[in-house]
Amino acid sequence: MKYSIGFLLGVLGLIVVNSCKMEESENEEVLFVGTYTDNGSEGIYTFNLNTDTGELTNKSLTAKIKNPSYIAFSPDRNSLYAVSEVDDYKKDEGSITIFSVKDTTLIKVSEQSTYGANPCYVGVDATGRLVAVANYTGGNVAVYNTLENGDLRNDPQIIDHKILDS
Repeated sequence: MKYSIGFLLGVLGLIVVNSCKMEESENEEVLFVGTYTDNGSEGIYTFNLNTDTGELTNKSLTAKIKNPSYIAFSPDRNSLYAVSEVDDYKKDEGSITIFSVKDTTLIKVSEQSTYGANPCYVGVDATGRLVAVANYTGGNVAVYNTLENGDLRNDPQIIDHKILDS
């Protein structure tokens, strides 16, 4: 089955695309796509993208996860970090899930709190040693140190953004 960019944008509610080169074809890449899951989507999907034609094929559910609105690879592409834009992982908190990447397969390593509601961004520094998550409703940022396997330490630095009375 073939899918167009319009289909992705209209039906899946495309949020983030990260890609990795497929070794078997120079004109194809695998796209990892995070989606909102309130309207039938189930999480993170992969597609094959023909870089010559723009054609998307081979849609496949790669990881069931609620509202993975933002995803990011580690610099070595061995880990993928996905935030769940929710406020019910724990009371008023969203979550981040860490996956090990094996070709086009995601293997769940762990999941933990982002210490704020509705995380809407995840970024990884160039060394792969730090991962930052911005929480939309929580109004804060959680900065994690990574372990050698790409997992996150469970003691992030939390930076709260509050308006101070003058």
